[in-house]
Amino acid sequence: MRAVPEERDRGALLARARSLDVAQQQLELEKLKTARPRLLELDAVERRGKKRGLAIGLGVAGGVLAGLAIGLGLYFGLPARYPDSALGTQRATP
Repeated sequence: MRAVPEERDRGALLARARSLDVAQQQLELEKLKTARPRLLELDAVERRGKKRGLAIGLGVAGGVLAGLAIGLGLYFGLPARYPDSALGTQRATP
């Protein structure tokens, strides 16, 4: 239509284009009608996946915090490796 604006069958071509557009809209509407139950199933699966992801994330975060707590407790709670002496550093005999 753009290449030859003076086309003799312009009206027929426009009517055909409109009918094709209407047919395409009807096909899309039918596709949506048949896809709705599938969308509901996907929504339920997606919600379950979100809960599962949340549980996994909380589990990993809890494990990291527990490891950090144990590490800090051991680091600060154990006696010093070389206790301080009132006499200072002593040489050991070989």
